[in-house]
Amino acid sequence: MVFAILSHKMSQHGHPMPKEGVVTSDAIHGKKLITKNRSIIAVIVILIILAFAGLFVFIHNNQSLKVNETGTTPKATNNNSKQQLLAAITKAQMQVNNSKTSSQKASAYYNLGAAYLNNNQATQAIAAYQNSDSAISSDNPNELGISIGLGFAYNAIGQTSEAINAFQQTINLLEQSNDPYLHNKVITYQTIVQRLQQGLSI
Repeated sequence: MVFAILSHKMSQHGHPMPKEGVVTSDAIHGKKLITKNRSIIAVIVILIILAFAGLFVFIHNNQSLKVNETGTTPKATNNNSKQQLLAAITKAQMQVNNSKTSSQKASAYYNLGAAYLNNNQATQAIAAYQNSDSAISSDNPNELGISIGLGFAYNAIGQTSEAINAFQQTINLLEQSNDPYLHNKVITYQTIVQRLQQGLSI
């Protein structure tokens, strides 16, 4: 009797009675819903993994960039830089040997001095700059560069007085220049001289 009443009520509400051993539409819908939820969860997990992977790559690249910005370069880069510096010295030495005029020799010695200074060979740089200056009796077109190079080279080996004299010569040459850009550099070398006179580094 109760079963008949329930059957009647379910038919009135449009719900067919479940039959034993038969999967109803509600059950199928529930399974589809579970499957759909699992798919969504799987997609979310994959996206999270990709996000973490992207974050790792971003951090790694930023760390590499910071390392490069501090000047700490990979060993291979250091080796290449060293080879380039040595090649510049060799090239300048060949220019000195192949020079035919005093002007060419002065220019070659100037290049050699710059190459030695860039390679932290200050003593050799000083000798090359001095040879450049004495190669010609007239005004040397590289006189300004020579005085600057001598200033830094003397400072590198701790000869402060000689460095100050060289930078004072630099200031004199800059003040005599008609080039506004060079004239504006006077204050830079005045500051360097002041720091050296106070026993400070440059």
